[in-house]
This record gives sequence, C-alpha cells and structure tokens, in this order.
Amino acid sequence: MLTITPINDAEAIVARFFDPMRRHLEWWQQEISPTGAGNRFDTNFQSLQCRWGQGQAMRASLGCDTDLPVGEYTHLMLCLQSSASTRVTVLALVDGQERVVIDRAPGRDSGQELEGALSGAHLSRLTIILEDPAQTIGLASLFWLGLFHAERRQRLRARVEHYRHAWDDLLLPAGDIVANPTPVLGLHFGADDLEALRRKAASPTWAPVMARLRAAAREHLTSEPWRGVGPTWNNYTVRDGRMENNTQWISWPAMRLGAFVGLLDNDPALLRMALNHALAAAHCEVWHPTFMSGMAGSSWEGRAFFEYRTAINLVFAWDWAGAYLTPAGRAVLAQALSIKGLSWCLQTLMRHPYVRGCNQGVFFAYGAIVSELALAKTWHHGGELLGAARQALDQTVTQYYAADGGTFEGIGYATGTLAQALAAYSVLARHLGQPLADLVPPVVGRIPNYLMTMLSTQPPYGAVIKTADGGRAGACVVSASLGCLCHLSDDPGIPALLAGLNQQVVSPGYYLGDELNLIVGPEILPAPTALPPIFRILEQTGMLCSCRPTPAGPVRLQLIGGPAKAGHCHDDRASIVLEAFGEEIAIDRGQMPYADPRCDLLKAAQYHNVLTVDAPDGSFLRQRNPCPQASIPTGHGDATRLDCAMDASAALPAPGLSWQRQISSDTPCVFLVTDSVTLESAAAVSFHLHSRFPWQWAEDAWVTRGERSELRVVPQWPTVSAWGREDFVDGLKAPAYHLALTAAPATTHHLLTRLEVRPLG
Repeated sequence: MLTITPINDAEAIVARFFDPMRRHLEWWQQEISPTGAGNRFDTNFQSLQCRWGQGQAMRASLGCDTDLPVGEYTHLMLCLQSSASTRVTVLALVDGQERVVIDRAPGRDSGQELEGALSGAHLSRLTIILEDPAQTIGLASLFWLGLFHAERRQRLRARVEHYRHAWDDLLLPAGDIVANPTPVLGLHFGADDLEALRRKAASPTWAPVMARLRAAAREHLTSEPWRGVGPTWNNYTVRDGRMENNTQWISWPAMRLGAFVGLLDNDPALLRMALNHALAAAHCEVWHPTFMSGMAGSSWEGRAFFEYRTAINLVFAWDWAGAYLTPAGRAVLAQALSIKGLSWCLQTLMRHPYVRGCNQGVFFAYGAIVSELALAKTWHHGGELLGAARQALDQTVTQYYAADGGTFEGIGYATGTLAQALAAYSVLARHLGQPLADLVPPVVGRIPNYLMTMLSTQPPYGAVIKTADGGRAGACVVSASLGCLCHLSDDPGIPALLAGLNQQVVSPGYYLGDELNLIVGPEILPAPTALPPIFRILEQTGMLCSCRPTPAGPVRLQLIGGPAKAGHCHDDRASIVLEAFGEEIAIDRGQMPYADPRCDLLKAAQYHNVLTVDAPDGSFLRQRNPCPQASIPTGHGDATRLDCAMDASAALPAPGLSWQRQISSDTPCVFLVTDSVTLESAAAVSFHLHSRFPWQWAEDAWVTRGERSELRVVPQWPTVSAWGREDFVDGLKAPAYHLALTAAPATTHHLLTRLEVRPLG
C-alpha cells in the first residue's frame, strides 16, 4: 500500500519508482496498447520506463488503489522524463470523486515535474496515463509521485541568505594578504615547484593555455556561492529554493581554477573566490543532487558522481588556496570531505561490483584517493584507506581497458576516464615518491593504439568516430588525458594531438583539464599532425580503421564491432562510418545527454549503418544489446586496397541465424558491401545508411551531398521498398536523414551494395 513519506516541511513522496527495492510495481495495474510493436513497461536502476515503437499511436496506463489521507496537501506532483510528443494525464479518486489533476501535459524531452491541484481529504486511487499520438518511437521514465502544500512550499522556497557572512571566521580577514602563498597539501606540486611552474605557464607553448585558464577563472569573481547553500546544492529542480533561472551558485571550476590561477598569479581575489565556493559546498547538508538518496527509508543512491566531483575540487581549492584559510576553515573542509564526499565514494566502490568493470570505478577511486591524501596531511590516522582506493583504481583500469588499449563505451568515456585515472596516479606517484610509469597498469601504454584508431578526419582537430554512449555531440579526444600519456607512450601522435588540442577553447569541466597538462605535460610540443592510421584492427575492442589518401583528401572507413556483453553500447554491430575528403558523409548519429529520453532511442539499430531484420508489420527489429558474443573485424588493407569482414550473427534478433558483412574496395572511392543473412523463417531485411544531408534518387542511385563530398548508393539487388527522408535526430538534436532499402521476405539474403564517394568543389 502506498504511504506518505515527507521529504521536507511542505512536500512528500507517495510512490518511489526510482527505488528498485521499494517501487512495488506489483501494486500497480499496467496496461499498454497496442500490444507488440516494442510497446512495453520496463525498469532500470532509477525509474519505471514505458517504451513504445513506431507505427501506431500509443496509450499506456498505471493504476493503483490506495488509502491515503491527503487533506494537509494541496497539490500532486509527478517527476518524469518523456518524449515531447507524449501527453501525460494523472487522475485521482478523492472523496469518492474522480479528478483530472494533470490534463494531457506535454513531455519536453528532458526531466520535468508536472503539478496539479488536489483538493479533498481521502485519496483512494491514482491513475497515470501516457499517450503519444505521433506514431513515432518514444520513451518515458517515471521517477516519483508526490504531494505538496503550495503555501508551505512557497515559504520554504523564500530566500533568506543566512550564509553571506557565515564563514568569515574560516578565512583570513579581508584585508590580510599572504605575501607568498604556496600549496598547503602539495598533492600535484609543492612550494619548491612553484617558480618553475610559473615559468612554464609563461612559455610560448603554455602561455595561451594559461591565458584561457586565467579568463575562465576570472569569470567567477562576481559569483555569490553562499546563495547555493541548502540541503543540496546541485539540484535538478528548484524544490529547495537553491537554484533560480538555471543558475548554479556553487561551481566546481570556480574552486579549482580560482585556486590554481590565483596561486600562480598570486591573486588574493581569485584565491578567496575559490575558497568561498569550497566553503559553500562544505556548508550544504549533502553533496548528492536530489533528495532521493537521503529521504527516509531510501535504499537507492545514484552512485557517487556528484560527491567525488565536489570532493576533488574542494581539495584542489584547499591545496592551492589554503594559505587563506584559518585552522577552523581547514577543519571544516576536512570534516565535510570525510562525511559528504569520501564516505559516498567508498560506499559506491564497496556496494556495486559493476563499477570496477566500466568507467565509473575510476571516478570514485579518484575521489577517494584525493580525499584520503588530503586527510593524510590533516588527521593523525587520515589516509588509512588509501590502499583500498588504489586497489579499486588498479582493478578498474585493468578491467575497463581491453588488451589492445580500447574500450567498448566510445572515445569520450575512454579518454575522460583516462584523464581522471592518470590524475589519480599522478598524485599517488608524488605521494609515494615513485615514477608515474611504475604505478600505472601496463595496458595504459597501449591506449594510444585506440586513440589513433578512433581519430576522425573531419574537423575540428582531435575529433573522433562517435560510437556507443561515448559518442557525444562534438566528441573529441579529452585533452586532459594526454599530458601524462606523453610520458607513458613513445607514440609521436600523442604530443602532436595535445599540441593541436591546446589550441582549442574548451569550457572547463568538473575535473583537471588544461591545468593537469600544464603541470605534467612536456615543456615543448611538436606541430599538431596526428592522423588516423592507414589500416589498423583492434582485436579485443572490435574496431577496424582504414584511412586511404586521395588527391582530394583522405577517405576513411570505420567498421564497428565490440566485445561480448559490452554495456553503454548501441545496436551498431557491423555498422560502418564513412568519411570522405574531411567530411563524415555516412554518419554515426552519436549520443545526446542522458537527461533527454531520446538518448535511448538513438541506440536503435535502425539509426545506424547496419542491416536489420524486419518485423511483419514493417518495423525494424533491434539488435541484441548487450550482444552475447564478440563481433571482431578481420581483414587487411593498405594505402590502396581494403578487404574486411565481420560476423555479426550474435547481434541478430529472432528469426535471425547468421549475418556476415564483407567490404571490398580496390580504390579508396568505391566500396562493395556484401551482406549475407540466414533466417529460420522468411522475413524482409533492410539496409540502412544515415547522413546529415538529404537523400535523393538520381537515375540509378540514392545520393547524399555534403559540403565536401557526395555519396552514391547503388543496390545491386531488387528492392521492394526504398526511401530516403528526414528521420529523427542526431546527438546534436539536429535533423538526420535516413536511407532504408528493403529486400523481399526470404530465408536467405545475399545483398551487394555499391558505395561511391567523390569530392565536390
């Protein structure tokens, strides 16, 4: 039976769809129509999901009988993410009368809280209705259902800035100037290193980077972090009144950049600004971003993502700006770090074994290592758990990166994770007095193989092939991984890549970026000349790169596979990405932020350059994902020829039995793609290609024309259906264009498709 659980003086939760152990779906009657077509209810670690396929309008409902006294509340609220085409209705049976509390409210492709007035004393039934008349693929994630009293909530949200002067005694008096501040913890460098680092920051190689850091730090000088102090400081919503107009008052980059630049420039204003942000975070009750982890009786937590980010940035502010802290200020930071940061990092590492097999374990181990090292400098027994955190870091790096240096999650995850792993090893090396190369697992030295194999020929410099969930919009190699890697690899492409990325302006994130490269990177860098290899196969990661020169520029093909049971993956086994003359012309759509429910839809096979088995209703079936077996490319190539293949049988859904894709190319501009498929019962199959430019039928071919290149697609087999049209979006949420060529139902298919590229202009 549903119960009312207050989360503050004005609001309460009645249904915890986010908590797998307490969501009690057996209490809810679930209906969805039409049946089939991919329409179903599902769950993940933080929500109840409703999914629907393409082709028909969808209606789903959840109903629950209950017995709740609701007289002390005035409104009902539902937290969800849903496709914009969705309409959401909530019905409530109150005092024997059914009320429409929320009436066909639209989704918005992001998280939202829907609210509606609820008058009466006794609630006996709740019904949630989701409708999508658009006949398009969609997704809704339900997080929780709650109640609130409007007047009490308004009073709760009324802003009283108690904290404007709350830590005046934790900082040196405003007029006091520290003549020569130095690091107080010495995690990345100490007082003896400071002058050399200043000279390096002023050198021709690094001065432009330092100028960017200086400008980014100074943007925060007028910030008011005390306004962000509350139960949590990084809320997704305005529930506790600590965010207004999407302003996040407390900033991770402000802590880190203000302290780093302030120390190198001996700028008291920046140093104090960094500490103001760190102390504001320390004054928040918790560092996780929502009430859901801390509400009464919660068995759910969202992993320590926000805790570790706050912890590392608070420590950098403490280390580099700590000369301006009083002893009480250092004690406040240490206590907050141990309770609100370190403990949550350790809990995640202890509780969830899976994090040591994906990118996440690195993050939490990094947070724990930095926290332990800070506390080791502060408390008598601080640092006692450093060994456990280092063990988790070693385990994660060794298990996450394949023997060939690659990962299954895409380059964004791979290099972002590497940046934080190497930052952690860097502080460990200094703490232990050992060379960095002696601490990192051997696989780190092979990661450059992966980076070069994934490089794109399309600008900007450092862009990569967008695969899996790491293929975010504008995906590039994360430059923060390269400074340390220059010392761990003899691949000349790594410093050349760093040189090019140093010339680009990237907004500072939540972990060390340009600062780490400035601290550990080479004094002098070569010209930016990193290029993809002419031919390379990663036999564990399942990637093949061919990049052949032509007079008009390179023609580059990527054949995409992966290891068995890989997570964070898309339905992209045997997909190809084709770049011609510096332009991606047959695209991978990439991925968008997880807050947008469409991110899950972008994983579908039909949105990749694959062959699908088609359902009797004409919809395109998804691949088996995670794929139970590895899909590894084979073949050979040089500057002229390419011959490669992949067995992607394990990815086929029923009635699929086998699928081999072969690609032969005698010259860089012509590819023959052969798909051989065997099915246990007759079914149609479809060949898919995607572009950012419209498709047109021209004589005997489907053609898409970009800015630099043209791709002609000539099926050498009879099609029963062929269309090229705008269909859904890419990871930038921009329109994408889908070519689908369909063969008549049969139990065996042998399809030869010719792809031709030519330069334009």
